[in-house]
Amino acid sequence: PDGDFFDLVALVHESGRKALLMDADDIRRALGNAFGFGREDRRKVGAIYGRLALIISKQGYDVALATVSMFEDLRRWNRCNLPIYKEIYIQTPADIIVHRHPHGLYARALQQRVRNVPGVDQYIEEPINPDFIIRNDASMSPERFGDLAHKILKIHLLHNSPATITYTSHG
Repeated sequence: PDGDFFDLVALVHESGRKALLMDADDIRRALGNAFGFGREDRRKVGAIYGRLALIISKQGYDVALATVSMFEDLRRWNRCNLPIYKEIYIQTPADIIVHRHPHGLYARALQQRVRNVPGVDQYIEEPINPDFIIRNDASMSPERFGDLAHKILKIHLLHNSPATITYTSHG
């Protein structure tokens, strides 16, 4: 996840609550990279993310989970099972994703040099009812975008009890 997401965890800490950041790539590595990037493996590991968040939230932590969340049924499970689940959907146009991805994954996928890339050759079920939609169209600087997102979340987070937050980025 980017620096703004780490700021979110710091924000939750500022409110006096305990928070834990869970990054999908880190969880995959902790699981021994046992799951691939095909659709079914993504569904299986996505279910694991939700169950891990539930275990941790039952111990009194807010959980911030950074993931590409492709499946509406998994988001629905999260909403039904995780305390005060909040989904943040970051909408970013494809051309911006291609330009900013640090390892050139999306550019390579568009050139058909890699496969199983969400939004390129894998269908993404867009969120039906996210709690927040943040449109990142690059019309403002990354710093300004982060400041705006931070302010919106601060207002909301400081008025809720423990929460599980899924940062859903489709890119």
